[in-house]
Formats: sequence, C-alpha cells, structure tokens
Amino acid sequence: MVISKIITRDFVFAFIAQFSFSLSFFTLIPTLPIYLSRLKLTEAEIGILIGVFSVASLVLRPFVGRALLKTPERNLMLVGAILFTFTSLAYLFAYPSGPSSCQDLSGNRISLLFTSATTLIANISPEAHRGQSISYFFLAFNIAFALAPSLGMFLINQFNFTFLFLTCTGLSLCSFYLRPV
Repeated sequence: MVISKIITRDFVFAFIAQFSFSLSFFTLIPTLPIYLSRLKLTEAEIGILIGVFSVASLVLRPFVGRALLKTPERNLMLVGAILFTFTSLAYLFAYPSGPSSCQDLSGNRISLLFTSATTLIANISPEAHRGQSISYFFLAFNIAFALAPSLGMFLINQFNFTFLFLTCTGLSLCSFYLRPV
C-alpha cells in the first residue's frame, strides 16, 4: 500500500513539527497588529513590522537552500526550532522597540524550519510518490492556517497577550522536540 510507504516515522515527526510551527505562526498573524497598536505604534509602523516577516523569510531562503546542500535538514530544522522558541519568548519582553528584531528573527525561523522540513519530506519520500507525499505534508500548513487565526483571537480575548506568547512558546517547544531525529 502506497500510504504506508509515505507515512513513515520521519514524515510524522516532520508533519507535527511543521503543524506546531505553522499553528504558532498563524496565531500571531491576526494578533500581532493588535499587540503592536497597544504599544502605541502607528499603522504604518505596524504594516512595516508585519511585512518584515515575509521579507526576512524571502531573503534567507536562498542561503538556507545552499546550506541544505552541505547540512542535514534535521540540523537546520533544529536551528529553526530554537529560533522559533526564542522569538516566541522574546515577544514577552519586546517593549517598545523590540518587535522589529522579533519580526526579523521570525522570518528567519520561517525560512529555516519550513524550507528544511519540505526538503526533508522531498528527500525521504518514495520517488514515484513524491508529489503525493509533499501534498500530504502541506496539510500541516493548511490545517494550521484554517485553525490558528481563530485560536489567536480566542486567546487574546479570553486571556491576554502574555498567555498568547506563552502558548506560542509551547508550540515552539513542540516543533523543537517533535522534529525528526
């Protein structure tokens, strides 16, 4: 059966690491502008800081790709997960000028973890079913994208931003501990 060839131990751990990473990332997307506005930043500053996520990720991806030629995917996933945990915690202490560096590190963690995990899946998948395997893997990203914004808004409405950032830190630790070894 094809599915048993695709769903291996490494696939499952990479899937869970990607899901927890994506859940944390997409939880922050709708909530960070609210957090930054409470820090008295202007709308333009908030827009720039949110945009730093994508720019930092895009700038680093070619370097991650080059590093993947020499470094195992699992090692770069580890670095991404460590950055992921650090930046999630840093939001608790980033007042008022710190969000910029947090956003920059967030972009770096995106490119490290996501690019490395996707490359790992491509490399461990059976060649005849690589597309199917990557499609299953991207479900982690898509499911998190569907659930996380509502989760983020729920957390800040029912609790506070400290609880949100601690939740993201916990998800970060999941992506750290539940990555392929």
